[in-house]
Amino acid sequence: MAEIQVIKNTPGAEYVSNNGPIKPDLPRALVELFKRPHIGIFEPKSLMKLLRNVYKKLKACGNGNRIMVPDGGRITVVGDIHGQIDDLLLILEEAGEPSPTNLILFNGDFVDRGAHGFEVVTTMFSYFAAYPGCVFMNRGNHEDPFVCCNYGFQEEVIAKYDQMPFLLYAEIFRFLPIYSLINESIFVVHGGLFHDTEVTLAD
Repeated sequence: MAEIQVIKNTPGAEYVSNNGPIKPDLPRALVELFKRPHIGIFEPKSLMKLLRNVYKKLKACGNGNRIMVPDGGRITVVGDIHGQIDDLLLILEEAGEPSPTNLILFNGDFVDRGAHGFEVVTTMFSYFAAYPGCVFMNRGNHEDPFVCCNYGFQEEVIAKYDQMPFLLYAEIFRFLPIYSLINESIFVVHGGLFHDTEVTLAD
C-alpha cells in the first residue's frame, strides 16, 4: 500500500453540515484534492457525515433507478472504475457538471484492484449527494462486502482511516440499486442480462 500524505487544509466541516444538504462545493473540493500528486485525506468527521447522508438517501431509494433523460439532454454511463482516480477525474471533466439535462450513472465496481478505491467511491458519493436526481449509482459485484474484503478495499480504507468507515461503506453498498431503467427502454445492470431471452423489461 502506498504511503498516504495528509495535506493541510483538506476539505472538511465547511462543506458538510450535520443535517443540511450536501452542496456542489464538496465534490468540487474533493476533485481538486484528489488531483494532487499525493492523495490527501478528507477530514474524517466530515467523511462520516457524508456517508451517513448517502446511507439515508440510498435506504429510501429502492432497488432500482428510473431515469428520464429529457429531450436535448444526455446521460453518461460509467462502468468499472476499480479505484483508478485519474480515470474518474478525466471522465468527470469530459462529462461536465451534472444537471437535470446532464445526467451521470455510475454502473458498479467502484472499488478494489486500483489503489484509490476510497477516493473514487467517496467522490462518486459526494456527486450523488450534491446533485440529487442528476447522479445515479448501480451496485457492482465489488460492492459486495465479501468481495471488497478480499480484493483490497477493506485494507485500503483501514490503512487510510480505520475500520469504522469501512463498515459504513459496506453497509451503504447493501442499499445501492442493482439496475437502472433509462427512459423506460434501456435497462442498465452491472452483472449482465438474463440467460432466458424471453424475459422482458416488464418482467
